[in-house]
Amino acid sequence: MQRFGVINDVVAGLEIAVVSDPADPQRWSVFSRRLDDEVVELEVEEGRIVDVRTGSVWDPVRGLARSGPLSGDILDTMPGFTSFPKDFHTFWPEGRLWQP
Repeated sequence: MQRFGVINDVVAGLEIAVVSDPADPQRWSVFSRRLDDEVVELEVEEGRIVDVRTGSVWDPVRGLARSGPLSGDILDTMPGFTSFPKDFHTFWPEGRLWQP
């Protein structure tokens, strides 16, 4: 069984978060963590996706702040897809796989 969660990282200079949906761990999204001049850091807290600094609660699918000081703000969705590691380099020979 998969667990849901958040990965905050910087890829090619972009602050991103990979977020899996607590309601369906097979469903995940990638968001830019940058909001204007600020960068949110998301974590799982009591089954919700929360910004560490403000306590704002985020929708894990749409990237919309549901409550808290950032309520109504929306994180930009970034492209992401599932690929089998052995097939990745067939399509992106110069690409790199993310590793924690």
